[in-house]
Amino acid sequence: MNKDNIEINVQSANGEIRIGDLPPVIIRKDYTFKGFIKAPYAYFSRKNALSNGDQMLFDLFMMVVEVNRAAMSITFKEDNHSTEGSALITGSASITSELTALGINTTKKYSGLQLSDALRMNRLLFALPDDCVRIVSALRDFKAKIEQDIQAADDKKGNKTTSFDQRIQQPHDLRFTLNWPVISGEPKTKFQVEINYDVRDKAIEFWLESVEMHEAIQEQCQALIDGQIALFQEAGLTIVEQ
Repeated sequence: MNKDNIEINVQSANGEIRIGDLPPVIIRKDYTFKGFIKAPYAYFSRKNALSNGDQMLFDLFMMVVEVNRAAMSITFKEDNHSTEGSALITGSASITSELTALGINTTKKYSGLQLSDALRMNRLLFALPDDCVRIVSALRDFKAKIEQDIQAADDKKGNKTTSFDQRIQQPHDLRFTLNWPVISGEPKTKFQVEINYDVRDKAIEFWLESVEMHEAIQEQCQALIDGQIALFQEAGLTIVEQ
């Protein structure tokens, strides 16, 4: 006998005995999905539309929407009282993979060659493709000049740091403009990025910073969350902000 089934013996009126198995008992389980920030409402609205105005499988009162602005996420709980057959849909606003890889506004550091290659391979992100050529060339020239200044400072014994600090200058504009979505699934945004640098143990470290990108992420995330909350509120669902 199959351990998932129940064996039955049925005796008919004429004395015939029939032996067989009942089908396995179906146990409804909850299920969890993760997607973009608009995924929770997309799931709810689709299910609501398929109900054709009839009573949904779970009452609206049992549905809850949890909002976590710090994590830039919204979670739709289809049934807050049961886990049997209930959906848990979480949508998050995430920075696009291309910008994440560049490590803007993070602790990611580059050598001059690494940063030049990274920007060159991401030319499509630039507002003007020719600007990519300019910044890559400027970066390499600047790297070469710093290395020369370091060597010149090393030749003066006893006051290397002061000598280097007085000699180093930035001969090029190390700022550029990108035109790319900051949030996955959203339209492109123009923002300026600045290349910063430091010298550690005679090696040059570069990193990328962008105040405009940071502000765009904050503004777009809050606008997306507010828009999704408004849709759920219009449908009559309970909203809980963490």
